[in-house]
Amino acid sequence: MQLSEVAAAAMIRYHWPGNVRALRNAMERAAVLCDGDTVKPASLPEAVVSRSQSAHQSLTKARLDHIERQHIAHVLLASAALLIQGAALLDISVSALRRTRALYNIDIPIRRAPKRKLI
Repeated sequence: MQLSEVAAAAMIRYHWPGNVRALRNAMERAAVLCDGDTVKPASLPEAVVSRSQSAHQSLTKARLDHIERQHIAHVLLASAALLIQGAALLDISVSALRRTRALYNIDIPIRRAPKRKLI
């Protein structure tokens, strides 16, 4: 008997509160319920599948947040730290860029665009 890749990933991501007995019970249950020689997620306890999915989703969000933070910092550096140019490159408003900088704690000193003289 073997685990499918998806089932193995769910088993790895699950935090297994308690002891080895919970793991053993889950594997015995999966062996009894599986069709064929491969254990699929449907044969695993619901808690293992659902908790591992939520853990995976939070990990994915953390990765996306990290990528977004890096991208915004890169754009600000490329735009010579001018907020208005950075916002234009990102296609967002200046206020949205300010909020995002605060959210991700992006500590790049911002320059102000020179003021235009009125004639």
